[in-house]
Amino acid sequence: MTRTFSVFGGQSILQIQRSRESEIHDEIRYADYDEILENDNDEYLDGLIAEYSFDLPELDFDNQDGVKRTKRNRELLVVRIPFEGDEQQLRWQPSSSRVSYYDCYVEDGYLCFDIPRDTPNLSDEIQDRVDAIQQNFQSLQSDMEQFNEQLQNMDSLERAYDSRREEAEEHQEELDNLDFEIQDDE
Repeated sequence: MTRTFSVFGGQSILQIQRSRESEIHDEIRYADYDEILENDNDEYLDGLIAEYSFDLPELDFDNQDGVKRTKRNRELLVVRIPFEGDEQQLRWQPSSSRVSYYDCYVEDGYLCFDIPRDTPNLSDEIQDRVDAIQQNFQSLQSDMEQFNEQLQNMDSLERAYDSRREEAEEHQEELDNLDFEIQDDE
């Protein structure tokens, strides 16, 4: 059974961004010394940035369609918007949003919502919902793109890396000065 959710009505993208920013700093702060020493700054940070950047979802509003369906003895029109990406992202609330949250679900590569076929002004109601979804989606994409760009230019990541590298080099120097050979654990 397909579960419905309140599209763009869940956890705030700002909370998710703060959490990701904290996680990437923690990953650097607690990185394995050998990993830090084996990689140069750019290589290491580029890998982390790629891992923590958002993959942008896609909704293809130009190719939406509808399917007539009967559910629980009710005649419905299922409005379907082609979708690619992480379904969870459709639950995230953009930093600025049109406060219209509709119950939707993802099915077979489409973001879907049901509307009774006997709804007065059916075309207007559908357009209102699609417009709200599109506006919220564009806001969310903008938030995600801005975060990805900020991540690329975050000086604090460079400083965290430099600090951890200095720590790793000090520990390696201590190991190098021991009177016996150190082997890697296989």
